[in-house]
Formats: sequence, C-alpha cells, structure tokens
Amino acid sequence: MKLIASLILSLFFATNVNAYTIEMFGKDTYGFDIPRYRDETINDIETLRGIRLAIIAIADEDNFPVSSYEQGSIFNKIFENLKEEYGIKIIITSLSKGFQDQVLHMERGGKIESQWDTSGHHINAIFGAPYKEHIYSRNKEIYPAFFVNNVHIITAAQTKLDLKERNDLKKYKGIYVKQDRIADNILNDFANLGINSVDNYNEAYKQLLTGEIDFIAASYYPSLLESYKQGIRNYVTYSKNPVWKMPLFIRVRPEVLRNKHVEDLSDYLKSSQYRKAVKETLDELVDIYRKNTEGIVPPTYTREISSSEQENENPTEDEQKLEN
Repeated sequence: MKLIASLILSLFFATNVNAYTIEMFGKDTYGFDIPRYRDETINDIETLRGIRLAIIAIADEDNFPVSSYEQGSIFNKIFENLKEEYGIKIIITSLSKGFQDQVLHMERGGKIESQWDTSGHHINAIFGAPYKEHIYSRNKEIYPAFFVNNVHIITAAQTKLDLKERNDLKKYKGIYVKQDRIADNILNDFANLGINSVDNYNEAYKQLLTGEIDFIAASYYPSLLESYKQGIRNYVTYSKNPVWKMPLFIRVRPEVLRNKHVEDLSDYLKSSQYRKAVKETLDELVDIYRKNTEGIVPPTYTREISSSEQENENPTEDEQKLEN
C-alpha cells in the first residue's frame, strides 16, 4: 500500500499562490535550506468551528512534495483559500506507528482514534490514495483526482534508448526506488518488464551514472528534487512524456460523499484555476530547490560523463504538464 503522509496539516484552496509564505527551516543532510509547508493553526481545534465540510485524512509520512512529516504537504499551499471561499477544510494527519494497519483498518470500515475525537471528529478520509488500491474498500474516491503523479523514464544525459512502446523497456536494464510511492498496478507492470528495485535514490542515480543500468522509472517531482539535492540535475534526462500516470485521490467514507459541499470541492478540482495553482506552486518549489542547490559538488562517479555530451543532450528547462 503506497499512500501519503505528513504531520497534522490544514489544507486550503489556492487562488493566489503567492500569498502563502514558505517557511525555510534548518539544513537537510546535503547542507541546504529546505521549504516547509505548514498551517500555523494546525493545533487549534477552533479552526473546525463553522466549517461546512471537514475532511480529516490519514496519509503516508514521507512522500514529499505531496506530503512529508518534516516538510508538510505542498497542497497546504495549493488549497490555502478553500476554507475562506467554500467553508471546506482538509486536515492531513500522520499516524506513523502501525501506519499500514491503521490504513487497512479504515479501508475495512473501522474508525481510527485521533486527537480530533475529543471534539467529536474522526478521521474520515485517506489523502493521496491511488485508484482502487483496495478494491473491496467501502470508502469512495472524490472525483476528479487532486493530482496526477506522472512516472517518467530517467536516463543518463548522453544515453538514448530506442523506445516506441512500453514493452521496449524489456530490452534495457531498469530499476525503480522502493521509497518512491508507486501504485500496485504500476508495480505489476514493473515486474512484467523486468524493472527491479533499489532502496534509495542515492543508489539508483549511482547505478545510472556509472552505467550499471540503462534507466530509472520514477515519479517526476520526488526524483527531480532528489537530483537537485545530489547535484546531478544536469547529468540526467527525463522522458518527454510520462510512461505511467498515477492519479491520486482523496478517498472518504460514504457519509462524507453525501455532504452537499463535496460537489463544490469536485468542481474546483476540475477547474483551470486549480490546475494553474498546482503548476505555479510546483514550479516555485522546483525553483527553490534549483537555487538552494547551486554549487553542490556532484559525486565523483559523475565525472565519467562528458560535459560536452550533457550540454548538448540535457534539456534546459524543467517542464511538466499536469493533467486533471
């Protein structure tokens, strides 16, 4: 089960993404500041008073930028005006201890104890659920998907693969990263195509750039941010189009779907306004990582790649079209 996680966060609707202040905190393991997307009122139970619809969701704890225990969810910014404009509030909570058991418990119709119970509120949703991950769940997706997590093929900058269809990947040696949150149906494709796993991006990029493998299959944004953190963005190239698309949903209890304000949320997720907010916010995040990682010395194994080759073949811009 590959879901999504964070500390308790409040998510709001975004019409003016520049209004949200990104808090930069600490240094990560690579020595640079990283952004945090948190709601300042996360511990204030009073924020739920007067809300027309409260979605309190359990989520995976380490899948930034969708969510993260340390950095929070970028959707905290994307949805920032949802409460003010529609009276809808989405709160993401991380229950890391026994996380998988808690998710299964909720999917089977059970209630999950949380701090929100003290005011009569229970966790009533899962945030970032791949489509039909639990096909027998009584819980239902809110349509459309709030985000489509595209899975691309990453190659070394000087490498060209002869690919006309997905099955052509069988001709090459590929891997994916276990820490990447990939839906079960895509993992089944990986197995059929002979794509094996490694534990982390450090190992994946090392194998790629030393020629041990031909490609990495990875979620676009997590892998892109990691390439900046490692100082190797200019040494790798992404497939122009995604090879897999993984829509992520807010999956809620049936009683939540009966709330008339769910339609307001669905309409907004379909809108060009929402797509614009997602794109602008993610572009801003990538730019933060680009600027904060300038000057990072790449690992020594990247010296095996010709600088002239990577200059000629590597794209000059990080562009990603999101489809909702």
